Formats: sequence, C-alpha cells, structure tokens
Amino acid sequence: MKANLEIAQLAFIDHLLFFFLAILLPVLGFISSKGIENFSFDRETKLNLYYSNGFFLWITAGVMLTSWNFYERSFVDLGFSTPLWNGMVLLLTISFALLYLLELFSKKLFQLLNKKMDWAKNLRFLPENGNEFKHYLFLVVAAGFCEEVLFRGFLINYLYTFFDGGNYALWLAIILPAIFFSLGHIYQGAWAVAKITIGSIILSGIYLWSGSLYIVILLHIFVDIISALYARFLINKEEQIFD
Repeated sequence: MKANLEIAQLAFIDHLLFFFLAILLPVLGFISSKGIENFSFDRETKLNLYYSNGFFLWITAGVMLTSWNFYERSFVDLGFSTPLWNGMVLLLTISFALLYLLELFSKKLFQLLNKKMDWAKNLRFLPENGNEFKHYLFLVVAAGFCEEVLFRGFLINYLYTFFDGGNYALWLAIILPAIFFSLGHIYQGAWAVAKITIGSIILSGIYLWSGSLYIVILLHIFVDIISALYARFLINKEEQIFD
C-alpha cells in the first residue's frame, strides 16, 4: 500500500480546497441538475461547456499543485510515481473493468427490452459527431487528470491527515472522497451517483495499493471516452426505435 499518506502539516489553503471540493462542488452539481431536462444543448452550448469546465478543472488542479509545491511536499507522496503492480492492484483493476462492462450491458439491455432509457435525458451534453468529439476530448483529459489529482491524490491525503491516521482514517479517506465526487455528478441521476461512488472506491484502492495516480488517470480517461461513444450510439439507436 502507498507508503506515505500523511501530510506533515495542513495549511489553510488545504482546508479551503477541501471545502470547495467536498461541499461547494456537490452543491453546484445539484443546482445544475435542476432543469437540465429542458435545457437546449446545441453545438455552441456544448463547446462552451467542454472548455469552461475543462479550464475550470485545470485551474483548480493548478492551484492545488502550486500550493503542494509551495509547502515543499513531495509529488511522489501525492502519487506522481511509477505504479507498483501487485495482486491487489490487478484484482481491483479487473473489478473496475467488470463493473464498467456491467454498466454497458445494463444500458444495452434496456434497448433489447424496447424500454425508454431515462438516463439518456441527462446526457444530451455528449458529442453527436466527430467534430464535437474532438472538443469533448479536452474535457475528458482535464477530468481524467485533474479529478484524479484532486479527489484521489489530494482529498485522500488530506482526510487521512485530518483524521490523524490509522485504519479508521484510511476508510474515511477512501469512502468520503468517493461520495463527494459522485454527488458532483448528481445531474446524471441517482443511478449514476451510485455507480460512480462504487467505481470511485475501487479507483481509490488502485491508487493506494499501486502508490500512483497514473493507472487511475488512464482508467478515468478511457472510461469517459468509451462511455461517451457507447452512450451516444445507444441514444441514436433509441431515437430510431421510438421515432
């Protein structure tokens, strides 16, 4: 397991970042979920969404990394190190892949049963063509890197230190960031929140047992790309079925 989780001394900006990530972002996610069904996602709106959210993530992660460096903390301790491959990392990675495949299968099952996909109404921000997808990749990379650095690297270390270490602190440091992160996606619906919570806990395990952010960053980016492509494919098929 990751050798060093404890931050030598928490600073005011650490508490400020925690408040922002754990409280403010989920609240903003809840507010944005209101009325999303009636919102018009034309091409211009989508591109603005991709770039505004992407830059927002890069700036937030940049602030955290700058403060981390300012207080002379090790980036290796944060997770910027060569991952350790062991049985637990392999098991958790396989578990994450199976969870993801189950999610894809459940969406396909809805179509096979000729049922309306209620989850799709919250995903109209997804790209509809190759041109939009190129812009969407900016957001995907930003989310994959920045969200893992913030919710995995920073929050786990912060909470473990805040609760004074030990097994109790470790479990809180694993579970709470997963909840905070999933609540930020409440605009996608209750099922998405539950799915993301479980997936986030597994990713936290991979981060801790590998001692590195690199695996979880790559998994995050890969899942976001495939999920967007597959969801768009199913949405297009449903529009044909129920036309």
